[in-house]
Amino acid sequence: MWRGFSGGAILQTKRARIYLDPANVLPHPGDRWTRFVCISDTHDCTPAVPDGDVLLHAGDISGGIPSRMKTMFEWLRGLPHQTKVVIAGNHDNWKIGGFMGRMGFTDEVFDELQEVVRGEDTRKSRVHYLEYESLEVEVRGKAAARHSFGAFQYETKDEAADIYSKIPDDTEILLTHTPAEHILDETKREVRAGCGVLAERLKELVWCRLHVFGHIHEARGAEIGEGGNVHVNAAIGSRMGGNPVVVDLLNSLEVDSA
Repeated sequence: MWRGFSGGAILQTKRARIYLDPANVLPHPGDRWTRFVCISDTHDCTPAVPDGDVLLHAGDISGGIPSRMKTMFEWLRGLPHQTKVVIAGNHDNWKIGGFMGRMGFTDEVFDELQEVVRGEDTRKSRVHYLEYESLEVEVRGKAAARHSFGAFQYETKDEAADIYSKIPDDTEILLTHTPAEHILDETKREVRAGCGVLAERLKELVWCRLHVFGHIHEARGAEIGEGGNVHVNAAIGSRMGGNPVVVDLLNSLEVDSA
């Protein structure tokens, strides 16, 4: 397994090219490829985001304050990508009505946020919020990979197993907030904080070509597994100064002519 943290096309195979520095990204390789722009853990920040076919945001969009969440979704709606797929993270507390109540926000505010996240303006702006769901999108006029699926939070291994069992077996692009265990999940205290249940489920997802996540800010980076599958910890972090990660994937699994 290879790993890289800086430079241009720092990781590359016949069907995947990964850039951790947007300043060094090469021009779009053409219609046979899909360009994914991966971000996570923006925490109310609006970084410069390079253009691409699909934007993937792996959660912690905001700190959960309603006014800031509205601002962040306005930002997402204004980005130029043909498709934008977003999931929630542990700081996106707007998802939890009970938490909002304990913070002093009314049900009306909670309902307004649901409209911000899932409403018509958001849908018209090609922003898709996923919550334990899958989505099949069209990129450059062609059918693209199935995207799944927005895992949020869980308390026990049994709950995690129930959630991850719902990932469709034919998923090619997976979005979760947490990393899988032993994949870009090491904290600054040298603790592996990823989910073991998710790691086991990934072994079963033989069609999964790209897994994007965040949560562990200091483990930001990318890896290409032995089977060619790409793992991206796209955490930007308000204090980490991270950049979006750009991943180009060949649309066809055939690589003989790549």
